[in-house]
Amino acid sequence: MENTISTNYVNVAVLVNGQRQPVYRRPHDRQPFVAGVWGALFVLEVRNCTGGRIEVLSSVDGRNTLHDEPADMVQNRGMIIPAYGSYQFAGWRIDDNNSAAFVFTDPTESVAQMATGQASNAGVFGFAVYTERRIEQPVYRTHVQNTGYEPLTRSGPQSKGLEGLGDMGTGIGDVRADHVERTSFIRAQSRPAEIVTIQYRSHEWLERNGIIAPDEPNAFPGAQTGYAQYLAK
Repeated sequence: MENTISTNYVNVAVLVNGQRQPVYRRPHDRQPFVAGVWGALFVLEVRNCTGGRIEVLSSVDGRNTLHDEPADMVQNRGMIIPAYGSYQFAGWRIDDNNSAAFVFTDPTESVAQMATGQASNAGVFGFAVYTERRIEQPVYRTHVQNTGYEPLTRSGPQSKGLEGLGDMGTGIGDVRADHVERTSFIRAQSRPAEIVTIQYRSHEWLERNGIIAPDEPNAFPGAQTGYAQYLAK
């Protein structure tokens, strides 16, 4: 069972209590899913697999995790991850010094619901990855362009046949110190080099919709008692 999504540019994982969660694949299109844990805090870990800096925009339930706004993979700015480095998106960013933890909750209690009055995009994580333009000669500018965040010393639609929208969303947890700095980053292209999406649902939903196989009876459970207890007294 895989516990990361690996691409040409990044490895992405969902962590609960510091443990990477299993990734399940929808049979007909290989769309990745993870099972959320009701009331649990989680983080989204992104590892840069390239030898250059990348910019990663993260979205949860269709919301930008770095600003209180809808996620827009062209207009938003993301987190800058150094070559072969990693970053954990641990919550909704409030400012450059604090974020509020991600927590699995009912869609009606999600940030998306609070922000827009509806939660049609609840149940999905998104990552838009940009590579950096390489500048061979010095370029002088009067202002910084494409500003993103630099971490400080820190390492589609539902398919037919599945029932309704997702049964989970992401709420807002406790605020904690989470310091970042600003840096400049010029994108190599106006569109992302890569887009990664991971959907999440409750374990029950995933099992009910055939994405997680139900528990099977065990032919050899390793019984610790003998037959004597069943004999007539």
